[in-house]
Amino acid sequence: EYNADEKPPKLDKTRELQRQLHLVSDRLEEEGRPPLPPYDEKLNKAWAGLDSAADALQKALDEARRQQAKAAAEAETDVMQKENDGKAAAWLRAVDGAASKFGKAVAEGNLGSSKEETAAKLADLREKHQAQVRPQWANERAAFEGERQRVDERRRAEERPPAKWQPPAEAVSAGWGSLGAKEREYEEALLKKLGQLQAEEAERMKRAAMRDTAVSSLADLLPPFMQRRRVEQQAAEAAKAAAAEAEALTPWVTAKRQQLEEQKAAADKDAGGAAPQVRAALSGLRAFSEGDKAAKRGQMLRARAAFNGATAVRQLQRCGGGEAEAMGHAALPALEAEWAKLEAAQESYHAALQRRLSRLQGVELEWERLQRACKRVAEWLKSSKEVRCSTDLGSNEWEVAKLLREAEMCASELRLQADAVAQLKPLAERLDADEEFGPLAREAYAAVALVPQLESPMADRIRTLQAALERQRRLAAERLAFAVSTAELEASVRAAQELSCFPVDTVDTAVAIEALAERGNAQASKLLPAPEGASTAEVQNAEALVHTWQELADALPTRAADCERAHRAALHMSKLFAEFAAAADAFDAWHGRCASLLQMPKGGVAVGAKDA
Repeated sequence: EYNADEKPPKLDKTRELQRQLHLVSDRLEEEGRPPLPPYDEKLNKAWAGLDSAADALQKALDEARRQQAKAAAEAETDVMQKENDGKAAAWLRAVDGAASKFGKAVAEGNLGSSKEETAAKLADLREKHQAQVRPQWANERAAFEGERQRVDERRRAEERPPAKWQPPAEAVSAGWGSLGAKEREYEEALLKKLGQLQAEEAERMKRAAMRDTAVSSLADLLPPFMQRRRVEQQAAEAAKAAAAEAEALTPWVTAKRQQLEEQKAAADKDAGGAAPQVRAALSGLRAFSEGDKAAKRGQMLRARAAFNGATAVRQLQRCGGGEAEAMGHAALPALEAEWAKLEAAQESYHAALQRRLSRLQGVELEWERLQRACKRVAEWLKSSKEVRCSTDLGSNEWEVAKLLREAEMCASELRLQADAVAQLKPLAERLDADEEFGPLAREAYAAVALVPQLESPMADRIRTLQAALERQRRLAAERLAFAVSTAELEASVRAAQELSCFPVDTVDTAVAIEALAERGNAQASKLLPAPEGASTAEVQNAEALVHTWQELADALPTRAADCERAHRAALHMSKLFAEFAAAADAFDAWHGRCASLLQMPKGGVAVGAKDA
């Protein structure tokens, strides 16, 4: 209320009063009379004291409100903490109760006395507890732990230590972990119990099925040799199918073997070819081994397994020999022998390709290293061309310093690049004799071979920029000194203009005017010629100031003489005023004595002048 209602009108009134005091002070100064007492300063001090007291009161009120708000917030935080402790304690009691219930059931063997009861307990555990109750408890735990985090954050904001939770976080974690462990033990016990019951039921059903099968067999009166005959015929058909599959697979193996042999012969005959071509051949061979060959190998192994199984069954039935076994014994060994030749051809071709690649990789790797290194140096040459080829010397100290920093950095990088080129030279010389990579190596190295020769021009560039920087610093110092001298002369010109155009004989003195003239003449004589670093506008301004001073300097002696005459007249007038004041005082005294004589009382006694 004070700042909004009381202070503004009083402050406006004070400002108006100060404005009037300033006007009175100006009039008194113009009239040459003594100034007013420092009412303005006293008002300012009074307002400063009042503002300080108001600020102190406002701070005290703010602090009281802050303390009240803090106490309310702390009370609210404490309520939240208490409520959270209650929720956590209730949650922990429920979790510990469930864990105790599961542990007690396992310990006492309360898992059900029948399959249905055990299954019902397991279903209740999974469908009710695990699907409903446990997720709900997990959400409740996440909720009150989130509330605990918020309470701790509020306490930190309130500059209080963290809360001491009951139950603590360790007890909550331990309770939840115990529930999980007890729950798993209970579930495992139920499953184990239920598994035993299922095994007993399965055994009972198995025995019943065997009994039914035996009864059925006796009822149909099937002789045992009919069953053996059926098995033997199935085995013979399986052996014949395996032999047919082997015969169908053999031509493919033979064709692939011949193809690999031809490729190997071509690779041995043609010693040329680059490493990419060899790698492509190796990739194709690897794809064949992992693709078609692997599928055909699986087919061959399945045919051999089927034939061996069929032969074993026939031997168990004491029916060995026959056309089917003869076909298998002929086709499968032939396929396996052809497959071995295919493996040998593939291994031979792979070894030839590896030998070729090993020979090529040494030269190619060297070429790739040379190519990458030359590419990096060429990219640096391209990116640094603007700095290396620059002839700009800058127009001011900041620009020259920037150019110098860029040049020095470029020179440091140039030394590193020159070292890299020197390391590449032996590599390029080794590749020069190679028929395939020699021309490429010569071309790549030629693009960067002149890098070491760039160090000398770069050093010259740095020296030039250093000299330019020194020059700019010198010019900056000269410009600063010229600007200061110009400002001093300008101040003298303004003072001379004030004395010449607005004379005040009672204030100006001849001594001050003569000192100004002497100072201005010295400044004008030293100002020109302008230094090298001065701009055209600065030079023109200086010339104009010198010309103006020369015009004003001629009028200063006259102005000094006027001031001298004015001061003499002022002295004479002050003497006259003093004599007039003394005469006026004497006249006033005489007049008083005369008036007292006219007012003498009646009957007075006359006295002589000597006695009076």
